[in-house]
Amino acid sequence: MKKKATLKPKKPAMAGSKKAKLIRILEGDGATLDAISKKFSWQRHTTRGLISVLGRTLKIESTRTDKGERFYRIAKC
Repeated sequence: MKKKATLKPKKPAMAGSKKAKLIRILEGDGATLDAISKKFSWQRHTTRGLISVLGRTLKIESTRTDKGERFYRIAKC
């Protein structure tokens, strides 16, 4: 019988890390998928992956712009 997976406590992002910088961008005005990918020189699927990981601990809003681009930001409580 397999052991049940347990969740480990989440560590905060290290100051100055790309994850911490992305959180600051999303807390501010937010950004499009393409803008985030270009800023960090990531591929689009890498950007979406990190945003989905952040969504486990933060409430991330995902919408579409008038041009149809994906736009992300952290939801205000």
